[in-house]
Formats: sequence, structure tokens, C-alpha cells
Amino acid sequence: MKKLLFVSAFLLIVVNAIAQDIITTVDEQHIRAKITNVSADAVQYLEFDNQSGPTYVLRTEDISTILYQNGKVVAYQEVEEETTEETKYKAGNRWIIRNGNTYYHNGTPMKKDVYENFLLEHCPSAYNQYHSGRKFARTGWGLFGGAVGLGVVTGLIMGLSSYNNEALICSAIPDLMLVASIPVLCVGYTRMHRSADTFNAMCAGRQPQAYWSINTSQNGIGLALNF
Repeated sequence: MKKLLFVSAFLLIVVNAIAQDIITTVDEQHIRAKITNVSADAVQYLEFDNQSGPTYVLRTEDISTILYQNGKVVAYQEVEEETTEETKYKAGNRWIIRNGNTYYHNGTPMKKDVYENFLLEHCPSAYNQYHSGRKFARTGWGLFGGAVGLGVVTGLIMGLSSYNNEALICSAIPDLMLVASIPVLCVGYTRMHRSADTFNAMCAGRQPQAYWSINTSQNGIGLALNF
């Protein structure tokens, strides 16, 4: 049971990105932050990756929108949209912004199916990435759920019977399924998250920002900084 709780906690850490506030400035910069104070004319914040560092201040007149970690969006200034067909999705509020596992377009959160259909219509490359990621994620959660259910059953069986080689082999199967679910989930959610960067870079005219992700290879699981 302790092992199951440990693996469950690890999966929650991997799958759910740490919540953060995202400040979008009028010149279309995106700041990952932890907002500490908001007044009528200024916003104070800490850098999300350096919360023990200095407090920064932005005037509200320099802020376009703030996407809070709970999903709330506050608009301060409207970003002017480019109207040519060539740059149809280039304006800042046309980009996809991801906060955890939630995707926002024009400040509106999109459910998974809505987001997937949006990518299918506007950016096939991002759609293929997200679609394959969802398949991996479903497989990973299937392995995880199966491991939990099978672990309960084998635990009951072993509690009612004497230990033998067959029982030991059966008890190892849930552990193997749990271990297998971790890289599958990592690959799935990494692909899903990257779809937003693919859309922004290929279909919205925005250069992707560096971000951390968990990658898998034949050598194991590793943390990678992507550019």
C-alpha cells in the first residue's frame, strides 16, 4: 500500500504542472509569476522560478491580461489584432496559453475535446501531437487503474492463501504495470503540452519559449530543458 501511495503521489507531480500566474504585457511578453499584490495602478509579483528573489512591479497600463493559477483571467488592456489573412492568429490573444493541463484561447479555457477540434481545424501538426499524446495518456491511466485494481485483488488472494511461486508472480504484475504507466503518462502529457508550443510557433507566429519536460529513452527517464 505504501508503494502504491508513493507511485500515486509521483504521478500527480509528473502529470499536473505546478500552478502559476501568467502575466501578458501589452508588448506580448509572457511572464511566469507568483503575484503577491494587486492595486489599482500596479501589480507586484515574484518570478515563478525564483520566489525567494526580489519583488517586481508592473504598471497596470503595461499589462494586457493576467491568467491566475485558478483559471481566472483579468483583462487590463486590449491587444490590437492584425487583420491580414497571413497573420490571422499572430496577435497575442490568438495564442494558446497553457496553465497546468488547461489550455486557453482568447482568455477562454477549452475542454480537451474542444481544444483538440480547434487544433484539427487550425493547426494539423499540433493536432497530431496532441492526439497522439492523449492516446498515450489514456493508455498510461489504463495501466495505472489496472494496476490498482489488480493489486487489490492479488492482495486479497495472497492474504487468504499460502505464499507460493505463482502467488509471488501474480503479486509482481501490479508493480510492473505501475512502473510501466509512469513513462507512458510522461510521454503522453509531454506531447499534449507541446502541442500548444507547436501551435504558437507554426500557426500563430510566436517563437516557442524554453520549458522543462520529462522525456523517456532507452536509458531511462530524464528532465530536459526544451528550446
